[in-house]
Amino acid sequence: MYRNLAKQHIDDPDVPAASDGADGYAEWVPIVYRKFHYDIDIVH
Repeated sequence: MYRNLAKQHIDDPDVPAASDGADGYAEWVPIVYRKFHYDIDIVH
């Protein structure tokens, strides 16, 4: 759910979360992380 939402708002949504040998994460990963934590904070 969050992944698909985040991938709608970036330039290259087909980049894997962390490809082999990568030194970072795809552009959409931090968006998912922030959205997930935001939703948790609202619920609790």
